[in-house]
Amino acid sequence: MYGTGGGGVGDGIGTPPWDVAELATDPAWLEASYALFDRVEEFPVADAHHPGSGDAYEGIPPVDFEALAERPRVDSFTLAEVERALGGDRDLSGINEYDLVELAALWRRLESACAAGVRAASAELAGRVPMSMDKPAVLDRRTNFRSSIAAEEIAPRLGCSKREANRLINVGKLQDTIAAPTGDALAAGLIDAAKADLIATAVAVLDAEPALEVQAEILPKAPGWTRHRL
Repeated sequence: MYGTGGGGVGDGIGTPPWDVAELATDPAWLEASYALFDRVEEFPVADAHHPGSGDAYEGIPPVDFEALAERPRVDSFTLAEVERALGGDRDLSGINEYDLVELAALWRRLESACAAGVRAASAELAGRVPMSMDKPAVLDRRTNFRSSIAAEEIAPRLGCSKREANRLINVGKLQDTIAAPTGDALAAGLIDAAKADLIATAVAVLDAEPALEVQAEILPKAPGWTRHRL
């Protein structure tokens, strides 16, 4: 879709009054708010079984999974295009094997973006004043020197242990400071959460300059590396 040509403005009644194929190659349009599709819904569908499109997308080129996966970052447009390709019932039977590989990669990239959001939200919560502890608390006859009770709120909501909640908080803080390049790569869907956490934890023991140098060296290679190799 994002590099294809063809298609012109139709003259018949019910045809969208713009060249959607031309618009589909315009990066600015691709990054738009998707309001165009709301406009398309006003027009009747000539072929409801057109592959790769839903009832609301007559005249719009089919989703190009490879080009969509090559975009520099994932966002709401990525998800909207995947949903458009799959339809309301998310039927995979009409998608060829090559596109299924790209679709899996797209879902993984979206998963990474969500993981970045979880870490960022956890770290932000931990920094909020209502979550702070001004003085140590005595719990189970032991003095607790925690600076935040955010993990107690996050753990039951996410269905994870407090240890895991604290890990999300700590990694989130790192990915907003010394490991910011890694956090950006995770949010863009370029690396998965496990790789991002590994890099962030590793560079946390370094000073700022060498930490940034390590990330500049590793991050371009990390998407194609296994976690073990990383």
